[in-house]
Amino acid sequence: MLTAAVAEVKQGRLAAAVELLTASNDPAQRTLRCSVLSDVLEPRLEELGTPEDPHVLLLVGAARVDRAWRFRGGSYARYTSGEQFRRFHAELKNAAPLLQRAAELLPDDPSPWSELQWHGIGSRLPRPELDGIWHELRRRDPRSFNGTYGRVQAISEKWYGRPGESAAFAEELLNSAEPGHPVTAIAAAAHLEIAWRRLDDTEEPSSQVLREYFRAPSVNVLMREASDLWAQRSRPHPQDRKAHHLLGAVHYFGGDLERARFHLSHAGDSLPKNLPWSVASTFPGRYYAKVQRELEL
Repeated sequence: MLTAAVAEVKQGRLAAAVELLTASNDPAQRTLRCSVLSDVLEPRLEELGTPEDPHVLLLVGAARVDRAWRFRGGSYARYTSGEQFRRFHAELKNAAPLLQRAAELLPDDPSPWSELQWHGIGSRLPRPELDGIWHELRRRDPRSFNGTYGRVQAISEKWYGRPGESAAFAEELLNSAEPGHPVTAIAAAAHLEIAWRRLDDTEEPSSQVLREYFRAPSVNVLMREASDLWAQRSRPHPQDRKAHHLLGAVHYFGGDLERARFHLSHAGDSLPKNLPWSVASTFPGRYYAKVQRELEL
C-alpha cells in the first residue's frame, strides 16, 4: 500500500498519501508512512501552495523539515557552509507553522511531534522547549521508534547533551522497554552517536575506533541485552529493518558475528539515511556490502 501511494505522489496525486495516512490509527505505522511519503513529496513542494487538510499540513511540514536537513547535511557545524545554514534555517522557519497547526488539528497523533522534535533540534530551541516536545510525543506514543531515535540525536553531545547523557539514556531505555519491541535498538543508536563523537576527536581509522568502543565489556553487554530483549517476544513492526541494521552493526563492530549475521540477514539491502553505516565510512553502501560479503549474506 505504501509503495503504491509513493508512486501516486511521484505523479502529483497527493490524495493517495492522505488516504493512506487517514487509513491507520497505529502510531508506528502512521509515523513511518509520514516519513516515507514526505520524503517523496519534497521535490514537489512548490506546487502545493498553502494546504488546509491536517494530513497535508503534516506531510508538507515534514517534507520541509526533511529538505532543511538535506541542505545542512550530517556534518558538525564547523564543516557546514554559511549558505547551507541559511537555507537550512529558512526551510525550518517555513515548516514550523505547518507542523504546529497539524499538531492542533490531529491532537492524538504523535507524527507532528516527531517532526517538531527534528525542527526543534535544528532551530536550537532552548532545552526546556525541546524536552516539552519530547514529553508531548511520549504522551501520544510511549514507544515511538522514530521519536526515540530523534531524542537520541537531541541529547547527543553534538547537539544538546551533556557527557554521559546518551549512555544513561540507553540504559534507562532498556530498563523500561517492553520485551519484543524494536525500540530497544535505539540503545545501539545512542552508543553509535557516542562512538561517532570519538571518531571526530581522533586520527585513528574508524574501523579501529568502532571495534575498540563496541568491544568494551560494558558496551558489549548492553548491546547484547538490547538484542535479547527484543528477541524475547519479537513481533512484526514497521521499523524492524532499521532496528536490525542498528543492532547488526554494533554486534559486527563488537565482534559478535553470530548476532550480527542474524540481524543483518533480516535488514535487507536498502540503507537507513544516517546511522549506522555512515559512522564507519563516507561510502556507507560500499561498507555495508563489504560487511554482507564478510558475513556471507
